[in-house]
Amino acid sequence: MKTVNSVSGGQTSAYLMKHYPADYNVFALVKIMDKACAPKDPWIKKYAESKLNEEFVATMEDDVIFYTLSDMEQFTGQEITWVQNPTFDEVMQRNGLLPSALRRFCTAEMKVKPIAQWVVNTIGEPVEMRLGFRGGEMRRMEKALAAHDECGYRTEKLPIGKHKNGNTKWQEFTYAVNSFPLINDNVYKDTIQEYWKDKPVRFAERNNCIGCFHRNPILLNLMAKKFPEKYAWMERHEEEGRKKVAKNGRVLTWNTYRRDGTFKDFRNHQTQLTMDDLDGFTDCDSGYCGL
Repeated sequence: MKTVNSVSGGQTSAYLMKHYPADYNVFALVKIMDKACAPKDPWIKKYAESKLNEEFVATMEDDVIFYTLSDMEQFTGQEITWVQNPTFDEVMQRNGLLPSALRRFCTAEMKVKPIAQWVVNTIGEPVEMRLGFRGGEMRRMEKALAAHDECGYRTEKLPIGKHKNGNTKWQEFTYAVNSFPLINDNVYKDTIQEYWKDKPVRFAERNNCIGCFHRNPILLNLMAKKFPEKYAWMERHEEEGRKKVAKNGRVLTWNTYRRDGTFKDFRNHQTQLTMDDLDGFTDCDSGYCGL
């Protein structure tokens, strides 16, 4: 069985990649089409397009992630494969509703499905999919294992063509067994952070989508200040989503990312905290978007 490390650009999955070499290292980038969010460094666009083999406009993640992935390839001597996935814009349009903790289709469609599709297309048989869950994160491991079928495998419904009426034809594929090397070897967060202190790899303060709905509202407020264009993209989609009208004529005012407020509310929140004050507040750097 081939081994695959799920790489997210954070320190934990990077530690996994360095210390537990696999047959493949796979990364799924969250893409958006808003030119206002385009990276300032032209090297990033060239690097992303060389990996994606298609046009790249912007990402909803911190642009530092591109330096991380490049540094990791140089530091470890291993290649990171980028998988093709739909843009966040397309995912929003297809689903109609906004993603949230209860409707977590963003992870499913932009991380899980593209990786599963890559496994099916490239390897053609189930793989050992390693996730960078750290020592002590037993609940996260149990949640991931709960997604396995009765035989202990992960399955995913993937498109295989079109029906005569134009609708997408789907088929369920068995593609992976999740494993958790860091939990098995009792590797904790402090060990990982200490390891990366003097290494030539650049990391973002937080990775994955800057406006992830799992983040605390105070952290979202800080993200709005640090990444105004990307946060505005999330905010704009939420404002549009709350104006949509259901078939029964009711306006979907409840269509928000979080139940405790809107992204506009969080942007206007007054706080004196900094990113350092929120160290450890949330962590999504384990691969599969912290699945």
